[in-house]
Amino acid sequence: MLYKLCAHPCLLQVEHHGELTKKKGNVPWQKRRDFAEIALPSTLLSRMPGGSIFRHININNDDIALSGKMKALDRLLNEFSGKGNRVLIFSHSTTTLDIIQNYAVCQGFTYCRFDGSMTGDKRQRSVDEFQSDSSKFLFLISTTAGGK
Repeated sequence: MLYKLCAHPCLLQVEHHGELTKKKGNVPWQKRRDFAEIALPSTLLSRMPGGSIFRHININNDDIALSGKMKALDRLLNEFSGKGNRVLIFSHSTTTLDIIQNYAVCQGFTYCRFDGSMTGDKRQRSVDEFQSDSSKFLFLISTTAGGK
């Protein structure tokens, strides 16, 4: 949980899975929800996407202020994009990549993504696209996408 908090407080929010939230006995989900209710005070929730313990990944400039890492990333990426550089971003967490991807969309940055949810063919196409299309600024990569 501390890792998530250090990356971005939105990662402490709980996925909202419709019917899953209503089922009794979903212990892991219930524990995450209970933790979020304790760890996210109303003063912080009011500043987070969705304003509740449930995750809504719609990052905007206000959300960047919630995370020192996002502030630093914002500053670096704006500097790199101004110089015409291209950037690879690696993350162990695909949820963190989701936040960065939404940030990239909000900022108008072009990107490719490589993660474990993609088939081998899609992964290769993503790599090929980033290598051949110099207009792609970011390549978002999950460090756990290698598989077996």
